[in-house]
Amino acid sequence: MLEFRRKQAVVLDAATDKRWLIAYVAIDLDSADVEIREKPAQRLGRNEVAGRLQPAPSDARFQCG
Repeated sequence: MLEFRRKQAVVLDAATDKRWLIAYVAIDLDSADVEIREKPAQRLGRNEVAGRLQPAPSDARFQCG
């Protein structure tokens, strides 16, 4: 598997070097009972955002007033 998309996977056929777009429901993992779920997006909290803020550039084009 080369890439995991929201509802499909990009798979490389090693024999022909072709790429295939296959729906997850079509993939048989040795008849294993599995669930494939997308990880929920993790939001940043107030402290994480404050730690990532960068000071404003000192260039005169960006100064107010």
